[in-house]
Amino acid sequence: MKSKFRNLLLAAIAVTLFAGCSNIASNDAVIMGGTILPDQCLITVGVAGTINDVGARIINPTTVYDDTSVFQKLELTGTSAKGASVNHVFTAAELTAKQAVVSLTYDKWYLTLTAYDGADAASAVPVLKGDYFADLTNTALTNIEFTLTPDGVDQAGSVELTVKFFDPYKSVADKKIDKCEAGLYKIDNNQLYAVGSNNTKMETSDTAFVLSNLLVSSTDPTAPNTKCVFTANNLDVEPGRYMFKIWFKTSSGRKTGFYSDVVVVAPGRKTVADVTVPDIMDRIPEKPENLKVLLVEGSEKNGFYKAHIKWNDKSTNEESFVLKVTEWSAYTTTSTDTPVSTKTYGAEEDVATNEYYFWGSDFRADGTLGTSTTSCEVNLKLGVLYDFEIAAWNSCGISDFEKRTACVASDDVAATSSTPALTGYTTGYATSKVNRYKIDYDLSSGKLEKSATESYEGTYTEFKTYAGAEITLQAGKPAAGSTDIYPKATRNHNPFVDWYYKPSATAAATTISTYNNWENLSVWASYDPTYIISYTVAEEYGELADADVTATADIGGTSAVNCKNAVLDLTATGATNPVFTFTVAGAQEIKVNFGDKASRSAEGSTVELDTTGSTVTPGAIDPLEGKTYCVTVLALKQLTGDTAARWYSKVFAVTIKR
Repeated sequence: MKSKFRNLLLAAIAVTLFAGCSNIASNDAVIMGGTILPDQCLITVGVAGTINDVGARIINPTTVYDDTSVFQKLELTGTSAKGASVNHVFTAAELTAKQAVVSLTYDKWYLTLTAYDGADAASAVPVLKGDYFADLTNTALTNIEFTLTPDGVDQAGSVELTVKFFDPYKSVADKKIDKCEAGLYKIDNNQLYAVGSNNTKMETSDTAFVLSNLLVSSTDPTAPNTKCVFTANNLDVEPGRYMFKIWFKTSSGRKTGFYSDVVVVAPGRKTVADVTVPDIMDRIPEKPENLKVLLVEGSEKNGFYKAHIKWNDKSTNEESFVLKVTEWSAYTTTSTDTPVSTKTYGAEEDVATNEYYFWGSDFRADGTLGTSTTSCEVNLKLGVLYDFEIAAWNSCGISDFEKRTACVASDDVAATSSTPALTGYTTGYATSKVNRYKIDYDLSSGKLEKSATESYEGTYTEFKTYAGAEITLQAGKPAAGSTDIYPKATRNHNPFVDWYYKPSATAAATTISTYNNWENLSVWASYDPTYIISYTVAEEYGELADADVTATADIGGTSAVNCKNAVLDLTATGATNPVFTFTVAGAQEIKVNFGDKASRSAEGSTVELDTTGSTVTPGAIDPLEGKTYCVTVLALKQLTGDTAARWYSKVFAVTIKR
């Protein structure tokens, strides 16, 4: 198991190295009884102070190291880039002074300082260490700081807990606590850490874990009257944090109580403690408090996003927490409204249901919301309204549910180099239903420039939180009367006109500029085709006169609609896919090319139609997307002055509105 001790264990010791690497070149310079060799510098190593991180409801190691501690042994080891090495064990005087002097070559050094402790120097084992890269080629280096922590120290520790509890039915044969089960559980995955040769929980059937009476001297009627002593793995436990869990049972096996606590196991140290269990027998846990929901910034992916849920744990006897998730069809609801659905997640016996929902939760890799949990991350669907409640559960029952509390500014957490930001207040989770929705902008083969350095082609996507108010969609052009250049959406120099969307699958497309809903939205851009600039016609083609070319389309109830540099509105009632007719007066043969780019090249999606004669009727072309097409009409024709028929061309635009 890789121990995750930084910021977790009780004590870390800061060590300062003072390096003076200049003005030391004498072959016979003697300092503190040592000789400085040529091309070496002097390093003074000293213990400077301590860093303590103590948490509530945590059983800590018996030995606490602070700035007054004296280790049985301190050892400095390391290698240099050129292959030199150092191995300096502090002398007794150096240990007392917490300072030693070593000499190192002018090189780049990878150094480790290890602290040992135990009954004596001979039996001492590693308990803390720190690593440092020291560049001694820099003669200006005068101060190096080591931080000693349990990180990377694999020396086993040990645990011995005396559990004291009050049995209210001690004199009632069929109700008294007759059995106990206990174990250490890994916090990262809630799995039982082995406590015996058969890797099971320690039970009172084990001779080392028997119940015994306590002499009660207190006048408190709920003072502990029974005890048992728990040891783990024959006092050989990997360093780390564990959850100590203990269940209390009657002779028939009925669970009457549960208690848990975090146990810290430090390298080479013993965690010994008296654990006094509160009066919890036959009691359901206290209700959690201060439930809040925050967005995990940037977590939107594949139709989902992550929400960070946190609460205050107010009990010591919960076996797990139960999260109630409600989906709503309205942003504003009352107590009499009926939700779309209500589901509960988090009880340990329902792991299969929870596993996907709580994927990504930092506390429980198996998806449960176990003992002492105070946060989790959940997958939520984009475009859905949610609300949350939470309760604590044990074998005696479930507490009342705590409703979600509005976030405040101090709840937001800034991003770090390794973790995303958490936002609740600024995201709009102060009073609204929890939600996140997506707006997809189809640029209809165009380009959106939001600034000189930010542009998008094809599609642009925004993620929003609905807070009960209308929003304005992304602009496709500067506001009227503005001198701004951006934002600017264009397609082949055609300027942006409107965003379109379909309110329903069967409804006609309509324009949209504002939105007042929480559901996902898809819109597409339309452009002004009259701004089409001149096209380059290859030298082998001449230009057809505009009057010689006729282009019409039948779109359902409307026939012979001109489509040269025109918009075909397919959103009208009864409109169908267009049937085009192209005619070139006096032509021997016609070719027609539809392209989705404003050029006559083969780039993009094209439909080429060949015929013989002066007229081509290609029929319905399906599907034609809602955008502007470049249409090239080629005609084999003999004009006045030609000695034979040759190819001529005409280029124009057709815009399809859907």
